[in-house]
Amino acid sequence: PPEPADPQGGVGFLWGGARPPVQALIEFIDAHRQRFGVEPICRVLTEHGCKIAPNTYWVAKKRGPSKRARRDEELMFEIQRVYDENLFVYGADKIWTQLKQRRHPSRPLHR
Repeated sequence: PPEPADPQGGVGFLWGGARPPVQALIEFIDAHRQRFGVEPICRVLTEHGCKIAPNTYWVAKKRGPSKRARRDEELMFEIQRVYDENLFVYGADKIWTQLKQRRHPSRPLHR
């Protein structure tokens, strides 16, 4: 379903408040670049207070996932495994405790 729009015509992250993370802007550009092109989208986003240069977009697309993103991806599989093994009833606290018990000391798990 389409996202609701605010009275000014903003969609999603353009509702107001703090500037969205660059990754959110990159995802927005990805979703619309075939229709509008990268440069026009960057220009309109900048006009609405979400400054992003086309070069920022292209550099982000060429760069591989960060160490944090790779670790998060790995943890997602571990979290799902613990949740599945415990009959889909464990909440966040129990999953975190279970993961912390299973982690190797050289790879600590932080909240």
